[in-house]
Amino acid sequence: MYRPPPKMISRCGSNPGERSPGTIVAIPGDQIEIKDGRVYVNGDIATPERSAGTEGDHAKVPPRSYYVIGLGTDECDSRHWGYLPEDHVVDTE
Repeated sequence: MYRPPPKMISRCGSNPGERSPGTIVAIPGDQIEIKDGRVYVNGDIATPERSAGTEGDHAKVPPRSYYVIGLGTDECDSRHWGYLPEDHVVDTE
């Protein structure tokens, strides 16, 4: 069963000085796939609700990067702008 890492605060989006909340759902080396509107990590469903994203996307998370889902905003969401660099994570729960 898939278990996501803790929530995090990061510097991302259009204003890197501003902090945005999110959840890290994949770490370096994990395989990401978007199908049927859902995000899968290493074959396990990571987002049970349907969400935006490019159907059929399938990629490996690069070194020193994370795949994140924004909490209540698209500002910090890998489905919209790509991977979050490791040095942009400023705090975790």
